Amino acid sequence: MSNLPQTSVIIPVFNGEYFLLEAINSVLTQLEVNDELLVVNDASTDGTLALLLELSDRRLRVLSSNGGGASVARNIGISAARGEFIAFLDHDDLWPKGRHASLRAALLADDSINASAGRIAILEESVGAASKYQNLHGRYGASMPFTCLYRRSLIQKTGYFDETMRFGEDIDYFIRLTDSGMKITYCDLDSLIYRRHAENATNFQPAHGKLALELVIRKLARDRNK
Repeated sequence: MSNLPQTSVIIPVFNGEYFLLEAINSVLTQLEVNDELLVVNDASTDGTLALLLELSDRRLRVLSSNGGGASVARNIGISAARGEFIAFLDHDDLWPKGRHASLRAALLADDSINASAGRIAILEESVGAASKYQNLHGRYGASMPFTCLYRRSLIQKTGYFDETMRFGEDIDYFIRLTDSGMKITYCDLDSLIYRRHAENATNFQPAHGKLALELVIRKLARDRNK
């Protein structure tokens, strides 16, 4: 019997000591004994690394990045991941109970699909922080890669996150997953608790119209280069 993990979960983190342990626990309680959780510390300057070094779970692998941002850190995780299935989670979000078993069962039941997804649950941590995201609550959010579980083959075909993008890289990656032949099934459960708070990176992203235009331009450029 192989000792390789069936599932690899990748969490990039920068200065995430306040939320990280809760995110890690939400994942580890759902993984099997041979699975792996790869936490990529992106040159944090707070107590993140000290927190990670205190954890002793054998499924936890702590990797380092040079401060290049979440895309760089996720790509380090992708390169190191050994599982047949791959999932992503941001350090301030959570896995709802039962998420992984349901999404994994969907992939195991049908070899013709290479991704499974559930709904988004919005968790508002501070007043007003979630106002423009409340319409996502209870909706399927496959365009957010963090709601999904993927077959490794799809991730390998799609490649890495765009490291030149500081915002919108998740939507860009979803577009590329689709272009790579993603066949997705939807499960009747929440698969991501999307925490909204005053320090979310998306609070500081460019205006929606500007970001949407950039995503279109990038897709057109990729299509021309095929």
